[in-house]
Order: sequence, then structure tokens, then C-alpha cells
Amino acid sequence: ASQEMLDEASQEMLDGFFAAQIGFFTEMANDMSCLVRGMQEGHERVANLTRRLNTAKQDMMNKTLFALTLVTAITTPIMICTGLYGMNFADMPELDPTLPGGEGFGYQYFWRLVGSIVGCTLLILLRLGLFRTLL
Repeated sequence: ASQEMLDEASQEMLDGFFAAQIGFFTEMANDMSCLVRGMQEGHERVANLTRRLNTAKQDMMNKTLFALTLVTAITTPIMICTGLYGMNFADMPELDPTLPGGEGFGYQYFWRLVGSIVGCTLLILLRLGLFRTLL
């Protein structure tokens, strides 16, 4: 019987101690819950911003590569003409006025040819609407 009384007294003391502290522990648990929720929301915001940044980087890279492709499409015909007329053939009437049919206007002829090729290429690209995607 004395053991039972001792157990009851101990239980009453523990209940009294925890009853006084239960408000503190409840408030601490609520605060921890709010902190965890805040950390989860912050983590979601960081993940969302990271996704948006990666998307913006990819869009910028795509636009850059597209612009470089357009530049290549415009300059490739010029390089072909330059390679053709840069070979210094001896029998090109466009370059030598002493040849039959030669006017000696090869330089002007070259730039007119290049200008018309670039103009046609630009018109085709504009007609296809490819420059709108750069803006």
C-alpha cells in the first residue's frame, strides 16, 4: 500500500510539473510547425525561381543560336561567291577587259551579285517570318 501511495504521489508531482509546462511545450510545437511550413514554402519558391531561371537561360540560348543560324544563312552565299571569284581564273571575262566579251567590271559585278543574293535571302527569311522570333 505504501508503494501505491508513493506511485500516486509521484504521478501527481509529474502531472503537476507537466501541467505547468504544457502551455510552453504546446507553444513551442506550434512555433516549430510554423517554421517547418515556412521552410517548405521557401524551398518551393527557390525551386520555382530555379526553374524560371533555367527556362530564361534556355530561351536566351535558343534565340542566340537562331540569330547565328540566320547570319549563317545570309553569309553562306557570299562565301560561295567569294570562293568562286577568288580563284583567279585566267579566262574570266568579268575580270579581264582584254578577253573577248570582257568589260572589266568584275568587282562591281561581284558586289551586285552578292547584294542580290543577300537581298533575296533576306526577302525569303522575312517572308517566312523568321525575324519575328528574334524580337
